[in-house]
Amino acid sequence: MDLIKENEADIINIGSTIGLKQGYEDQLAYTTSKWALRGTSYNLQLELKKYNCRVIQLNVGGMNTRMHEKCTGQKLANPDEWMNPRDIADIMLYTLKLPKKVEISEITINRK
Repeated sequence: MDLIKENEADIINIGSTIGLKQGYEDQLAYTTSKWALRGTSYNLQLELKKYNCRVIQLNVGGMNTRMHEKCTGQKLANPDEWMNPRDIADIMLYTLKLPKKVEISEITINRK
């Protein structure tokens, strides 16, 4: 934590929209980890509030990645309907380039 303060670093925690919901059957560990990450972000925001650091919780859902296939063994039926990870990376970079006086504490991004 000292290096974060000294370097006036920003932290982006990549969560999931599942951390905003009750969860799904057979996803206990995944859902729990996303809820825990969100709580960690809130706590870090409080601890780093008086420093020139920002903690941003990014909740993303519906990504066009291989994660779905790894979990279910099935490829996405319509991959073009899912979000591109590069778009999320662009949002992250934009957020980090904002002046330090601007803090976006949490962002939720859903696919249409």
